[in-house]
Amino acid sequence: MSFESSAPLPAAPGAPGAAQDGLVLVVAPHPDDELTAWAALADTGADSYAVFLTLTRGESTRACREVQGQVQHEHGERAPRPSPVGIGHPTCGHARLYSWWTFLEAAGRDFPAARTGPAAHVVLDNGPGGRQADVWVGETGARIALTLPDGAVGVGDATSAVTQVLDLRGDLLPDLPVTRIVAATYWNDSDAHGNRTTSSGDCREASDCPGLAEAYEYEHADHRRTAEAMVWVAAESSAETWIVLPPAAGTSAADWLGAPPTATIRAAALAAPDYEQLVELLHQSYGWLSYPDPIWITGERATAASGVLFARQHDYLVLPGRVP
Repeated sequence: MSFESSAPLPAAPGAPGAAQDGLVLVVAPHPDDELTAWAALADTGADSYAVFLTLTRGESTRACREVQGQVQHEHGERAPRPSPVGIGHPTCGHARLYSWWTFLEAAGRDFPAARTGPAAHVVLDNGPGGRQADVWVGETGARIALTLPDGAVGVGDATSAVTQVLDLRGDLLPDLPVTRIVAATYWNDSDAHGNRTTSSGDCREASDCPGLAEAYEYEHADHRRTAEAMVWVAAESSAETWIVLPPAAGTSAADWLGAPPTATIRAAALAAPDYEQLVELLHQSYGWLSYPDPIWITGERATAASGVLFARQHDYLVLPGRVP
């Protein structure tokens, strides 16, 4: 799984002449979630070494059930590669991962956070999380794809996997201080929406539903569990950890996730031209996942009324770094 020709592994990623400001880690449960983290990257600096991490391959997406006829070339969509043959099949995860790689590759032309430079592809048979991992390492950034099971990511598994990725510093990754961790884990499970099933979320009774009726409903349990895992990771990190929230969640989100009282809420937004460009690139790579919607819906905020998940503005629960 090299996708493109692989460069030699840098002898010392982050060496003089490469990114030196620090390492930024973007954690996503699945390929395509990463866009909800982007607004929190705007002030991290062009010289940061950004690592994009997906915990799963997203192999359980319903879009893999019937791909033929779903690719809308008139909207610039690219066909998935390979063509997936069914939900949960390895071709489904491979196709979604290829979309992730092509999106980041295209974004890297104009957005420094997504750049790796010429990257070496390394396969770890016993990688973070105790499973196989694909790692692309360049002098200015890296991409890491783990193989935790889509739909069954546990808090402990996600905590261990992210911690082990950070432990790759000084080995595969440059030995740089971590300056920010961003969790692209948007989750909202409200009893007002009536979707209370084990398969789609943890919300079975009203008491289990801390989400907001006015926010965009997104119940995927992998997102909530990964967000909870990031609270544990943050407790051992010296860097700030930003966790994306539904709009207007406020500090009540700290209670949802078991975050400490020192957590704060910060809003961040992409510049309108950047947002439009990123959504266009998202659609080109991931458009086959949006079917039957003709295009990804865009908007300012992830509200129930707008129907927008990948919004221009997001709120984040920010956990301060641990004092050494």
